[in-house]
Amino acid sequence: MPDLALYTWNAWLVEMVLNRYVNASCNQARVQSLVEKVREAFVEVFDENTWIEPSTRDWLKKKLTRIGARIGYNDNALDLKLANELAEMLVIPDEMSPIEQVMIIGRASWMDSKMDIGDRIDDVTMVNAYNLDGDHIAIPMALIRLPFFASDAPLEVHYGGVGFVIGHEFTHTYDGWHERGLPRGDPGNDTDEFYEKQQCLIDEFGNVEHHSEFYNVTVVGDGDTQKRETIADNNGVRTAFRAYRKERLRLFGNNPPKWPGLQKYTNDQMFFIAVAQGWCGRVPDVKSEDDHWQAGPHPPGRIRLNENMKNFEHFGPAFKCPLNSPMNPEHKCRVWRRIKKH
Repeated sequence: MPDLALYTWNAWLVEMVLNRYVNASCNQARVQSLVEKVREAFVEVFDENTWIEPSTRDWLKKKLTRIGARIGYNDNALDLKLANELAEMLVIPDEMSPIEQVMIIGRASWMDSKMDIGDRIDDVTMVNAYNLDGDHIAIPMALIRLPFFASDAPLEVHYGGVGFVIGHEFTHTYDGWHERGLPRGDPGNDTDEFYEKQQCLIDEFGNVEHHSEFYNVTVVGDGDTQKRETIADNNGVRTAFRAYRKERLRLFGNNPPKWPGLQKYTNDQMFFIAVAQGWCGRVPDVKSEDDHWQAGPHPPGRIRLNENMKNFEHFGPAFKCPLNSPMNPEHKCRVWRRIKKH
């Protein structure tokens, strides 16, 4: 019963982390607020998608409003009495009769279902958020503590960090949305335009070259395999940025405060720096990165970040990148919401 063993160990570990390292309830409440503000921004994005048929847009918005969020830890994660009971159940004496063994396993399975042990949001070692079959998004405990999150951090850190993750996971709700027979008006209208926008990202990531040091060849990514992740990135940063700008205006008007010691950066720049910070990582070895690029559903972090940022029309102006420079091309891929022409 590996799930029960994991739960028992994790309950003790969660209790220690929450008590010693995480202002758990405060961080959880702050992230819940981010969830609602990013959700609100995504609804606004749907309203601006004039290419989507009205019936489809209504369905998409209703679906978004119903998505739940599991943040940080389950309430039962701190139930050490339950954890100790489960620990005792993990040991089944050899002399126990088969019927008694079945009864214990049945009791443990019932607890497994009751505690939702399979939902690992309280796993203090996991830093990956995820979307649960389009019904919930899950933000694990490791993402609502330092170095990823602090309740008293500036808005730019909140929205550029966890806010971007929330937007990304919300977008996964609509993975392959036109293959599911969703309600829509003219099937040849919004469907065709969606695939045209999606194809832009497929082509872009399918043409990014990467020189493999391990295999000593130049390879390109698989834009089709990676499309769900690149679409989620493409919209995630936009919804987070929209929510951030709206909250910044509400709190500070047109005069937001600068970060102490970092006054040379604008607030928008700090948002993008916070986004980039989330992609900092160590690649175990050259072969791992090369294999990941060729076969994985996620492009490598460096490529994933740069390609996403150059498609976002607010990034280039924030850093004064000239038009048609590498990080500010004239043609930008965008799936959710049409770029307004000025």
